[in-house]
Amino acid sequence: MDTEANWKQLNQYIDLYKFHWDLALKLCIFFLGISGAVSAYVIKNQDVEYMGISLVIPIGLCLFGSWLAHSSLPGLHLIRNEAQRLGEDLNLESYPEFRSLITFVNALRFLLFTCAVGMLVLWFLINCA
Repeated sequence: MDTEANWKQLNQYIDLYKFHWDLALKLCIFFLGISGAVSAYVIKNQDVEYMGISLVIPIGLCLFGSWLAHSSLPGLHLIRNEAQRLGEDLNLESYPEFRSLITFVNALRFLLFTCAVGMLVLWFLINCA
């Protein structure tokens, strides 16, 4: 590839990096906000019959978010490797590093899965009480 095409490709990877960061942060805030609000409502009104069923939606959201984060990791590693290769091809002293995004997505995967397990435990505690 010529130098101009490499620069354009590197620029696309940088834009994709920004998009992934934005999306990951928004999904984190959305999923955890809904989960926290519903969990707080359930804890406050746990004496109401069938209140635990309202935890199904946030549990599903957190499991979906955890799966989504898990399934996006191979693509993020590919983008990281390609950005590194392009940086070396262009003889750049430094190039965009995607490690912070990959670490955040890994942490988000763990956090959302843990949140889903916690709400599942809450559901069983409310239904058994």
